[in-house]
Amino acid sequence: MVKQFARRAFETGRVAAIALTLPFLFAADAFGDDVCHFVEVQCDRASKAVRIVPFSAMDQECGRLRAVKDADWLVDVAHHVRATGKDRLGPGAAKVLKCELGPGKSVWTYVQGSPVKGNMTGPCGAVFSALVTIEEQQPVARRVVNDLNLLLDCNSGGAADRIEYYVDSQKLVIQWSTEPQFGALERTVLARKYLADAARGGR
Repeated sequence: MVKQFARRAFETGRVAAIALTLPFLFAADAFGDDVCHFVEVQCDRASKAVRIVPFSAMDQECGRLRAVKDADWLVDVAHHVRATGKDRLGPGAAKVLKCELGPGKSVWTYVQGSPVKGNMTGPCGAVFSALVTIEEQQPVARRVVNDLNLLLDCNSGGAADRIEYYVDSQKLVIQWSTEPQFGALERTVLARKYLADAARGGR
């Protein structure tokens, strides 16, 4: 009876140990995935609007989107990380995207990557956000948004799903979610179209 009790205790302990280990195994597997962050800038001439949509991609999608080196609608956040110190114009300088929405109605969008934590440690250390600045010329330059951080807190959430700016009405709309990361790839328009075209072309 003592042996039977010992055997049951051993089996129970082994099951408990496996149950405790599984989350760490899945976490390690998740950290092994290649995750990349992008910002898509859509020039909507019909609505006279600029639409900014951050999103994440994984694995093969990262490579396909990173292959679009000179796209005038896509920003690879990790390649435009804000420089530190006095050197603000180095490799991490903002990418500037211009939308011509009509005569005398131009909008510039500046996007820079920014680590959530500068020392890149802790649970949020590998998470990137993006700082977005929007300027318009109508007919003189005017700053609409200044260094808006798209990911306020990777622990508690507060990520921007999209930003929309309408030139004619000068209306600014920011849609915030409770997700602790960039929105899903399916929320974008241009990136989804590019990946579909790339799949058809065998890339």
